[in-house]
Amino acid sequence: MRADLTVVVPAYNEERRLGPTLDAIRAHLNANPGRWGRWELIVVDDGSTDGTADAVRAAAAREPRILLVEADERGNRGKGHALRRGVLASRGARVLVTDADLATPIEELDRLDKELSQDEEGLAAAIGSRAHPESSIDVHQRRVREWLGRLGNRLIRAVAVPGIRDTQCGFKLFDGAKARAAFADARLDGWGTDVEILQFFRRAGWQVAEVPVRWAHQAGSKVRPVDYFKVLGELVRLKARRVRRVDLAVAALFLLASVLLYKGLWADLDHRYLADSGQDQNQWEWFFAVTADNVTHLRNPLFTTAQNHPDGVNLMANTVMLGLSVPFVPVTLAFGPTTTWALVLTCGLAATAVAWYWLLAKRLVRSRWAAATGAALCAFAPPMISHATAHPNFAVLFMIPVILD
Repeated sequence: MRADLTVVVPAYNEERRLGPTLDAIRAHLNANPGRWGRWELIVVDDGSTDGTADAVRAAAAREPRILLVEADERGNRGKGHALRRGVLASRGARVLVTDADLATPIEELDRLDKELSQDEEGLAAAIGSRAHPESSIDVHQRRVREWLGRLGNRLIRAVAVPGIRDTQCGFKLFDGAKARAAFADARLDGWGTDVEILQFFRRAGWQVAEVPVRWAHQAGSKVRPVDYFKVLGELVRLKARRVRRVDLAVAALFLLASVLLYKGLWADLDHRYLADSGQDQNQWEWFFAVTADNVTHLRNPLFTTAQNHPDGVNLMANTVMLGLSVPFVPVTLAFGPTTTWALVLTCGLAATAVAWYWLLAKRLVRSRWAAATGAALCAFAPPMISHATAHPNFAVLFMIPVILD
């Protein structure tokens, strides 16, 4: 039997908080039956080791619309796994997901529901946002914890879901059918599930609105600042699992081509020199060495007096040098600037080809081998190879496809 609203609550060791939470949700929904109609409240036990399941059963004995999805055999799997099980078990035309601590009070459901109901463009979801200018924080976290959380959230926004200010608030109202489609496709078991679902909605062209809500930090919260960075790790692993064998084969071919191009240099790093580089190889090796020296001694890497002494020179005259030399400081210190020079050229050319391959396969062509052919032209065409003997700033261009995307 279909329901008008399903509330899904993931729970792991929430014996103490779950009773009041379920009572509050039930009371709010019963207070206005004409608005919420037929509803169900699904609690997913994510392998709790305390009396979480018993607390749900006790609440269900008083209210049959409260349902328990029991833990699976593997025990605690993570918030994403619990939400996926709960949403896929739902029957509601709309689905609200909320945390067991009700850091966002259940009364804020009214705001999200109003946003979905009055929208004329067909919103697919209304999500609670603590970062919205009109939101209110009743109880703040400790300042350092709050600052780290904001930093993590900004990284997630920049890398995964630009345009959404708060991906991790656990209070979200979805169109039920679309939520079930998104969670059926989801693969993440941890905290990254929020971002994964929002990415699914974006790819599908479904509109999402951020709604200001009240929020209060709850003592005993299981969310830590480090979890924001775990989200990024989960998203990276998710991307890695979607890489095809042909993608790995193409990347390996590009790397092999680059190694063969510079095999003479690699054969004897202490004595070989790229003949057509003129004085540029000397210049770049000097760049790598002086940057490593500046970083090691905590001097400004953007300036040096090692040239034009005593006035010095502005190293920002060649910004690409810093973009390549700073990350390779450990290599320069351990193996010398010539090794860094060889690595930058070899890996940089291969990375440029891989980046173009990724963009072409993602945006322009269906055939992976057609994308590989285009990428090979972008990275290994004669003008590129000409510059690849002396000018990493003209040949190591892996950021261009990323920027275009």
